[in-house]
Amino acid sequence: MKRNTLALLGVLTVLLVASVGVHAEEATVGVTGNAEFKVSAKELRDTIKEERKALFEEGKEARETLREKNKTARENLREENKSEREQFRINAEASLEGKTPEEKAALMVTIKADRKALSDKNQAERQEFRKAQWDKRKSVTVNIRANVEAFRESVRVRWEALLTSFGRK
Repeated sequence: MKRNTLALLGVLTVLLVASVGVHAEEATVGVTGNAEFKVSAKELRDTIKEERKALFEEGKEARETLREKNKTARENLREENKSEREQFRINAEASLEGKTPEEKAALMVTIKADRKALSDKNQAERQEFRKAQWDKRKSVTVNIRANVEAFRESVRVRWEALLTSFGRK
């Protein structure tokens, strides 16, 4: 009986050691897989961080470029309007030279009407210019938002792929 008990105890010990060894091997594989996952996840986070910075800089550059173009266009419009007003003033003064007071009074009425027409034309140009600037700004903002949304979606897809490849999802 002692022999049977010892033999049975020996068999159970071998089975126990064998099963512990299998679990230990599985645990080692799990740890190795976990380490690989952590490395892959860190690489993905670093890549995403760099891409996010690049996307931010791209948007910042687009806004800055638009700001500079608008500033230049605004200055050009201002100078053009200023030169038109100056030319109008010079022409009005020249047309008044050597005229009698009655003729000057009649010319002043037409000059005043022409000045009003020039002012209205310049105001309409400014409003049109502002609308064009707004449309460009809106277009750049929409483009930036679309790029950000596409980036978010690509990040989500890459994370899902990583999780799936390591059996985490």
